[in-house]
Amino acid sequence: MFDFLDFAILTFGSLVAVMEPFSTTAVYATLTKDMDSTEKKKVVLMTTIVSFLVLIFFALTEHLIFRVFGITLPAFQIAG
Repeated sequence: MFDFLDFAILTFGSLVAVMEPFSTTAVYATLTKDMDSTEKKKVVLMTTIVSFLVLIFFALTEHLIFRVFGITLPAFQIAG
């Protein structure tokens, strides 16, 4: 049970670091300031869907991408 909890916390923390919700919120507010609430909801929905699909794509193909470009896991970890 604790292994799953540790994994869930690590995963959530990683997603927050990658998505940067604080800076993204500022960009969203600036870009949608002239839109009505319906348009803003559409933008949020489309952005969420695209972000999820990109995240899933890279999660499923990461090993293939590393192999194609000849990147080793230790090299990736060092680079950050």
